[in-house]
Amino acid sequence: MTASAHGTFRYSHWDEQRQAEDLPIARASVRNDFTGVITATGICGYTLVYRDDKSGEFSGYQHFTGTVDGRSGSFVLSEHGTFDVQGTVRSSFVVVAGSGTGALTGLAGHGGYVAGPGVQAIAYDFTPEWS
Repeated sequence: MTASAHGTFRYSHWDEQRQAEDLPIARASVRNDFTGVITATGICGYTLVYRDDKSGEFSGYQHFTGTVDGRSGSFVLSEHGTFDVQGTVRSSFVVVAGSGTGALTGLAGHGGYVAGPGVQAIAYDFTPEWS
């Protein structure tokens, strides 16, 4: 097992659409740019559920093309998180088994982040594992 590594990411695109005015569900198409142990662009789709107080939950998948620990290829993360009324986001993610390509074939691992309101460069932790 590899030790946890760190980095930051910024989202460069966020397009969110409510499914219907009277439903608390929205879908978002997002692009994230990662630096650190993951140096890649992530393209993801999230489904968000809003509560009456504007807090909620989200889940989705993020496809990366770039490098992990200097190895090139692509892979997919499965992500789940929450957001509170103050704007703090908490998320955890895992590599989808068998999704790695190129030198990232056999990649596994997990990580997460906590992002406060207004933070531009969001710090993340990621523990890559190789089979």
